[in-house]
Amino acid sequence: MSEIWNSRACGKGSTMIDKATSVLLVEDNDDDAFLLCRSLDRLAPGELTVTTAGLVALATAELNRRSFDVCVLDLSLPDSVDFDGFDRIREIDPDLSIVTLSGNEDRRVAQRAADRGAWASFVKGQVSNEELLETIRAAASASRNGLRQAC
Repeated sequence: MSEIWNSRACGKGSTMIDKATSVLLVEDNDDDAFLLCRSLDRLAPGELTVTTAGLVALATAELNRRSFDVCVLDLSLPDSVDFDGFDRIREIDPDLSIVTLSGNEDRRVAQRAADRGAWASFVKGQVSNEELLETIRAAASASRNGLRQAC
């Protein structure tokens, strides 16, 4: 069962930090989500507050409750086909910076994400946690300045 976690290191029941970058991580593999959160927290302790959702439905419910600086979105989710999840998230928050992750190495997927307004698009397993962190930082900074897509 998917659930939403709020924390600095994706542990249940932690409190939010006022100045932390708020990230919505939409990933259906709980182990992958936990490991990514833990890695990001080790790289930048206390810098990010990550909320995880295993389904687009849970992510959109969370987006209806509050805003985020960045969304990191797995493009392959149980309740989303192709770019359906991306489009549903964009419909709720048109200004949200979205970083996509995909298991598909086809460059056309990244181009389609860019065409839809993704900040960046990565192939799972081919992006380092350091690169993802820097991308999240850049996307959050741009989002705070009214930009949603990298130039």
